Amino acid sequence: VRSANQRGVKWPVGRTVAWVLGWVVVVVATSSGIGKYSGPHFGIHMVMHMTLSMLVPVLLSMGGVVTLTLRASRSDAPVHSLHHWVSWLMRWGLTKFLYNPIVAFTLFISSYYGLYFTGLFDFLMRFHWGHQLMNLHFLVVGYLYYSLIIGVDRGPKPLPHIGKLGLAMAAMPFHAFFGVILMNTGSIIARSYYEWLTLPWADLAAAQELGGGVAWVGG
Repeated sequence: VRSANQRGVKWPVGRTVAWVLGWVVVVVATSSGIGKYSGPHFGIHMVMHMTLSMLVPVLLSMGGVVTLTLRASRSDAPVHSLHHWVSWLMRWGLTKFLYNPIVAFTLFISSYYGLYFTGLFDFLMRFHWGHQLMNLHFLVVGYLYYSLIIGVDRGPKPLPHIGKLGLAMAAMPFHAFFGVILMNTGSIIARSYYEWLTLPWADLAAAQELGGGVAWVGG
């Protein structure tokens, strides 16, 4: 922001606030009691999941960090500068693939069904790296999805406004169904993992019902 101001670019304060606030929420969600108890309690895990995949990405995508980087760096540098590298990254084939609305939508929705309704969640929760990998996945996939809908940065193939609305509306029933399934299923997700912890205060059914409610309300 300082570099942009020195070049005469007035960067909106609201975007800076959104970007900083987004990372503050990340720290609170992962490094406070929420992060500590997200391991042994499914309901609190879902609070962190919703925060990292649906709240933080909204704030970060409103920060417009890619646009700020391009405006604050020189495009006429004699050697490859930060401006050139960011421009190349946005034109990279993998970036274009991930920013495809169908790909971003599929990743966003499959993060719920593919993770919790298979044995993948039970496996990953047993390892610290697995827990952190899930957090990173929630954050990146959520950022891709919301960048297409409300992001300040211009993606490789920007959507028209009606496309953005359709992408947002399409995800709503999937979230609702996911939450309802969690609240009404008779089987406990990752039962073997939670029973392995042998916590005397654990109520697995109540924790899963809370998690389902959080997912439903969040969606």
